[in-house]
Amino acid sequence: IAPEIFSIQNFVERVTGRKTTDDMTLLFELFDVYLDYDTELDSFDKFYPWGEILLKDFDEIDKYLVNAQDLYENIYDLKNIEALYGLDEDAIEAVQGFRKVLSAEKQSDLLQKFLTVWEVVGKVYYAFSLALKDKKMAYEGMLYREMVEIIAQQKDRFKDSHIVFCGFNALSNAEETVFNSLLEQNRATFYWDADKMMLENN
Repeated sequence: IAPEIFSIQNFVERVTGRKTTDDMTLLFELFDVYLDYDTELDSFDKFYPWGEILLKDFDEIDKYLVNAQDLYENIYDLKNIEALYGLDEDAIEAVQGFRKVLSAEKQSDLLQKFLTVWEVVGKVYYAFSLALKDKKMAYEGMLYREMVEIIAQQKDRFKDSHIVFCGFNALSNAEETVFNSLLEQNRATFYWDADKMMLENN
């Protein structure tokens, strides 16, 4: 008689039929993929801090339904412009202080390495996604993106259900898309954790 109760994470896993893989396993998988794009990387220890940043970025990209290729191409272009035309005064001062201890050749190598990293990250994102799908693994944001696709394609997915969402305030684009889709199908009711005045203020 009682309704089934899920966290949003459980709901996402139920819709996609897959579970989130633990972060350490994901980092090892990401390291394996990244090695194909950075032949100078020689240890997981060196990769670990960067891998954590990438994993968090990939998670946000998928939760907010961002086109990863466009995003990383734009970041690469911005970094390239910064490298060519400079940064704000504080950043320039810090970089100049650092550059004093480097030869001109070393400066050029570091700059090229920096730009190369941003150039390959978009490729790493797609290769990593494919590798995880092949191994039936996923990070949270990846499942969010899959949930959006599933609910868009399977309009009758919840035809015999009514879902009540409670306590949300800041939604990712994936959550917003799914919630709107279910609302349009009259399959959902929402209880917001927000002041009535804010909700009714158009």
